[in-house]
Amino acid sequence: MRPEDDPDGAAKRLERRWVVEKYLDIGRQDENGRLFRCSHLHIRPGDFVDVTVTAEIIASWSTEGYKPQVIFKLQRVIQLKSVSAIRVSAQDTCRI
Repeated sequence: MRPEDDPDGAAKRLERRWVVEKYLDIGRQDENGRLFRCSHLHIRPGDFVDVTVTAEIIASWSTEGYKPQVIFKLQRVIQLKSVSAIRVSAQDTCRI
């Protein structure tokens, strides 16, 4: 794990118990539609985002019979509009 992934050290005590195999693609889109990489710290609750997932289907047999499972793996998160930009445009729209 990189220091920028855990700036406050909350996951430090777990670092010997797990391995980060692949980093999630995180980015933001500007007003002109260009994409830029950014840190996960830029994504906030309320942001309008585009998310790409992959469905992994696992089929297993047990004494209880056939048991299918679907696991959704997050691949990419792109911030299309920040919550603060959404609030500003909503205020402008609501003015008469």
